[in-house]
Parts: sequence; structure tokens; C-alpha cells
Amino acid sequence: SGIVVSPILIPENQRQPFPRDVGKVVDSDRPEGSKFRLTGKGVDQDPKGTFRINENTGSVSVTRTLDRETIATYQLYVETTDASGKTLEGPVPLEVIVIDQNDNRPIFREGPYIGHVMEGSPTGTTVMRMTAFDADDPATDNALLRYNIRQQTPDKPSPNMFYIDPEKGDIVTVVSPALLDRETLENPKYELIIEAQDMAGLDVGLTGTATATIVIDD
Repeated sequence: SGIVVSPILIPENQRQPFPRDVGKVVDSDRPEGSKFRLTGKGVDQDPKGTFRINENTGSVSVTRTLDRETIATYQLYVETTDASGKTLEGPVPLEVIVIDQNDNRPIFREGPYIGHVMEGSPTGTTVMRMTAFDADDPATDNALLRYNIRQQTPDKPSPNMFYIDPEKGDIVTVVSPALLDRETLENPKYELIIEAQDMAGLDVGLTGTATATIVIDD
């Protein structure tokens, strides 16, 4: 076939102006007076009218803002037709790929988070796992999460009774077994504010928090 297409990449969340040219279809040996036609979901099927093609030049444009979390790729089809609308060549698949932006913050959606640990447990005992969800593209840093403990209440006998694995989200004990003693603790229960940050934990990342309650059991 003489129709040549290459995938079209469009960042999500683009603003005006629309329509915006995003690509071009070429047909070297197309007869005089023939026209380009574009079909598929996003053109003549819902979400209708998102993409269109200039029937004479083969220029493809997008007419509105895209959201990768709603639709990440569009499979369109290009053909050439004669003046009466009869197909001459194609249809040839044309893929539109929506490029992810970091527009979703991590969410802890499983809560409430309650963990138990026996008093006198050895240092390094895993109490529970906290995992957040990020709707951005999992293949990018936009959804690469890092965890940390923002606050521990009460902060006695040590303000750092626990540690969270920044990559896995596992909360472990970091104090000696003697400090995990129900009888000497004013309160056999701790509240930790856990933060998840995307962009691999860089300051430019978006954050989400949740409270973990840890009960020291007899």
C-alpha cells in the first residue's frame, strides 16, 4: 500500500489552541482527486470527533484535551477514497499514544490500616505493609512510589520505634525488644502518619498520606 503512517504521540492535559496538528499521513502514489478518510474510536465512534484528518493534505489533528487515565491509546484507521467515497487503499491502522503526565497523586485506598506486633518482638520484626495506588503510567516515575514515616504518636520511649521500607512499604520494628513492653508503655498503641510520594520520592513528586495504627499485643 502507498499509505505511510507512523504512530502519533500526544501529551495528555494539553491546553488550547485546538484543533492542533499532531501528525501527517502520506500516500505517494495517490490518484488525483482522491481523499483521505479517518475512522475508528475517537473519530466516527465515541469519543467522536476527538481526531480528524484533512481529506486533501493528510494532516491529522486533535480537537480537545486528552486524559491518559481515561484512554491511553487510540486505534484509528486511514484509507484513501475516490470522489464517490469508494475505498481505493487501506484501511491502514494508525495508533495514537497518549503520553503520561504526573497528574495523579498516590492514594492509600485499602484503609483503615491496623497492624499488630507482640511485645518483646525482636528488632526488625515486620508489622504490616502499606501500599498506595497511583493512576499514572506504571512504566514511568510518575507512578514510582517511595514511603516514609512523617510522624509517630506517642513519640516515647523513642520517636523512632518503627521504620518503613521506602520501596516496599513494609513497617518494621527498629527498637530493642525491651522497649516493646506493654507494661512500661503509657499506651500500647502507636499511630504513624505514612506518606507515599511519586517521582521516586523526589521533592517535585505528589504525595498522599494515611494513618497506620500499630497495637502492641500481650
